[in-house]
Amino acid sequence: MITQQTAAYLIKKVEAVKKSLNDTAKDPTESHIKDLLKNGKNRGDEKECDVLGSDEAVVHAFRRRSADLCVRAYEQRILNRRSWNSLLIQLHKLSRAHSQSILVENFYSALQHDTTIPASAKPVLEDLFRLFALFTMDAESREFYSSGSVSNEQLDALPDVIQELMGRVRVHAVKLVDSWMVPDYLLDSALGRYDGKVSLCPSSFLLGRDWRRFC
Repeated sequence: MITQQTAAYLIKKVEAVKKSLNDTAKDPTESHIKDLLKNGKNRGDEKECDVLGSDEAVVHAFRRRSADLCVRAYEQRILNRRSWNSLLIQLHKLSRAHSQSILVENFYSALQHDTTIPASAKPVLEDLFRLFALFTMDAESREFYSSGSVSNEQLDALPDVIQELMGRVRVHAVKLVDSWMVPDYLLDSALGRYDGKVSLCPSSFLLGRDWRRFC
């Protein structure tokens, strides 16, 4: 239901933007849609699309992909008058892409401007930012390519970059999980216990009980 409400809002946003294309954008979402409607799907200069070399380009790619899906949904629903139910899959993808764009943009902004982040933690968080963003980009590569956000050559290079990032993040995995203070009974892992000891006692045999006492 929430994804459909989000999609409905975004379709209305495109409709409003098309009526005031030359006016100043009221919010970032309008700005991204206006940019796509004015400039089309031209990929822009090489630096702007270099998602492997620039975190800012990664943020731009997510914005562009979201705006493209907004315009497509508007065209199908308003111009082609397709029924709402026939667009449910497309609308779900639109809502998800919009949410991911906001998440990536806020993550990047925090890394750039939050002075409370310890210097020792920042490189790890930057790797996590790239890992999430590039993994998502690889999983949804068709949408990113068709929106003109990323070149085919860079999409082909993503798996190797993701593998490298996973190797760098892996050494911090236990600390990252511990930072969320996830209790053992929720983590439900024989290998990922808070004390580092391997459990030979599956939680499934002790439902509803504190199974750590038995291990």
